[in-house]
Amino acid sequence: MKPIFEEFVLPMLRQRHGVSAPFDCRTFKVVGLPESIVEEKVAPALADIRDVELGYCARPGEVEVRVISNLKSSADEAEKRIRGALGDHIFGTVKNDWKRLLSEN
Repeated sequence: MKPIFEEFVLPMLRQRHGVSAPFDCRTFKVVGLPESIVEEKVAPALADIRDVELGYCARPGEVEVRVISNLKSSADEAEKRIRGALGDHIFGTVKNDWKRLLSEN
């Protein structure tokens, strides 16, 4: 089943959804800070990292910070800086890769 998925399904999904290269997606779940403060702490810390997309999503009781990059090194550096900026306010993380995200959609 896995060879069929990787040989036929993934290429179709990549073409249909415009994903041409693997990417690294990391989500940080933050508690105890409003979205505006999370953004004030995180955005400047990541301003000089190239190839990083940053997104925020306020949910009841938490804020999610999502980092997406085509380079693992950029995602690693972004994670280090986010952890430094938010510290103990991070209560959970999720790492997704492009295969998992495409297979979930």
